[in-house]
Amino acid sequence: MIRFTELYHAVDATTKTNEKISAIANYYAAALPEDAAWATYFLSGNKLKQLVPTSSLRKWAAEEANIPSWLLDESYHAVGDLAETLSLVVPSGTIVDDLSLSQWIENRLMPLRNMNEPAKREVITMIWKQTSAKMRLVIMKLITGAFRLGVSKRLVTRAIAEH
Repeated sequence: MIRFTELYHAVDATTKTNEKISAIANYYAAALPEDAAWATYFLSGNKLKQLVPTSSLRKWAAEEANIPSWLLDESYHAVGDLAETLSLVVPSGTIVDDLSLSQWIENRLMPLRNMNEPAKREVITMIWKQTSAKMRLVIMKLITGAFRLGVSKRLVTRAIAEH
């Protein structure tokens, strides 16, 4: 997940097409096949259905950050992106392991869909405690179903061809 997080931030940080293609091609060069498949899925504009209600994420984040919910709401309105707000408000954690993108999706995120609310909260809080703010941003975008990155399918195809 660390490499996918780095890819996200590298692509998000530039408007130059060649730099985006280079970052994606470099990711594919080192990625496991299953990670490359998930990356292609997300980079092509697909996303997961929302795995946890945003109202729950907002409530839990305010409690974890030990701030009133109105302050989280005001922060969200100022930032304009819930995943980014959560990644900034919740205290930074420490990366415990470097699971691959496919392991994160298949073993940690997708199971959230079938959990009850207390179990979801436990998993989400653990994720917050085990991720840096940069990684948390990407994970929260995946969880909320808001993952988008400024690349077209054609650009992804070009990056794969260069790989």
